[in-house]
Amino acid sequence: SGASTTLQDGFTYLAPGKISSVTPSKGQLNTKVTIVGTDLLGGGDELDKVTLDGTEATITTGDNATHVEVVAQSGGAGVGDVVLTADTGAVVTAKDGWTQLADGEITKVDPNKGVRGSIVTISGASLLGGATDLASVTLDSIAATVKSKSNTEIVVSAGNKGDAGSASDVVITADTGATVTLAKGWTYLTPGNITSVEPD
Repeated sequence: SGASTTLQDGFTYLAPGKISSVTPSKGQLNTKVTIVGTDLLGGGDELDKVTLDGTEATITTGDNATHVEVVAQSGGAGVGDVVLTADTGAVVTAKDGWTQLADGEITKVDPNKGVRGSIVTISGASLLGGATDLASVTLDSIAATVKSKSNTEIVVSAGNKGDAGSASDVVITADTGATVTLAKGWTYLTPGNITSVEPD
């Protein structure tokens, strides 16, 4: 009918939010990603969702308008947008801001059982998870000492468990937080014991 109702100065348009950096800009499962920019919440109080190349990430810090932290999840390899969606529905996007890598894979652990000091070669693909360095390698949750590392082969010395265990996970964690896991890939044996030396 043409009737209108008005609230004077009832709405304020904000400058569009802008993503200035995504660090790192590539990764895979469990990579910790920091997104920096301006007005990232679009006037809202917190983020409702963050996607990296279409895959929803886990938000760890989502109530800061200039600094957001998320953890990447598994997804198909490719390049795509970083999209922040606030609790108001406001959206801030970085076009092609993220490269999703295929998850790393452990194909062989040789040997796959041993004791403290055993030299173990872990073979596979993308073992560094898109990073350049490792944070840790664990065998049955026990930290191993890294001797050498590459995307296809990591050599470690097994740590000290002190007793026998059942088949447990091998977990490689990159310095970005990315993880590569082989379930039940390593078994600790009962440590050897010298009972006598003759002559001594």
